[in-house]
Amino acid sequence: MKINCDFGEGYGNYDFHLEENVINQLDLINVACGFHGGDPEKIIEAIKRGMKHDLKIGAHPGYYDLRGFGRIEMHLPMKILYSDLVYQLCALEGICKVLGTKLYHVKPHGALYNQCAEDEQLAETVVRAIKDVNKDLVVVGLSGSKFLSIAESNGLKTLHEVFADRRYESNGQLMSRQQQGALLSLEDSLEQIMNLKAGYAVTEEGNKVLLRADTICIHGDGQHVNALLSALKGMID
Repeated sequence: MKINCDFGEGYGNYDFHLEENVINQLDLINVACGFHGGDPEKIIEAIKRGMKHDLKIGAHPGYYDLRGFGRIEMHLPMKILYSDLVYQLCALEGICKVLGTKLYHVKPHGALYNQCAEDEQLAETVVRAIKDVNKDLVVVGLSGSKFLSIAESNGLKTLHEVFADRRYESNGQLMSRQQQGALLSLEDSLEQIMNLKAGYAVTEEGNKVLLRADTICIHGDGQHVNALLSALKGMID
């Protein structure tokens, strides 16, 4: 199970900073593309840090929503969404080329991630944008989602993603951040990692949800991110 983390999501004077000694615990980083976070300087810095530790570099595109950090649901015309995604992906791929590396994967961010996990039309648009930019890009999405099924049916490689610090619903969706208990404590996150390693998560009601876990996400803006990463590598090796 590969470890991934969202990266470069600061903007201007505001930044999230992972301690250097835990970055080498990661396998993939998902770099913000400027729409929900990440300015040009921070994007370049994030990619360079990933290259320093020989990590796979991914694009983390989202809705044009700096105020809401990409976590506000939107219902855009598919033509506009497609254009926004192509813009973000081409920017990241181009910067990677300038810096002497390659873009490896794409993971949608925030509200876009959650919506395309269930909405087939949205998922098809996101997949079409990814495929049109580069059909060799790996698609990262919610484990067992419609989004990944559509990506796979279009011939794209996928990684089924699970979350250490988020509570799951019985249908395999993530509990909304607006609900109490959606974000797990450090202790509960560590317990969930062990469950995910065994192929399931436990809902708030105590039900087991079976999940395929190719990669596990640690949120870069999470309260316990550095402590969690420090503990995680040994738990899943």
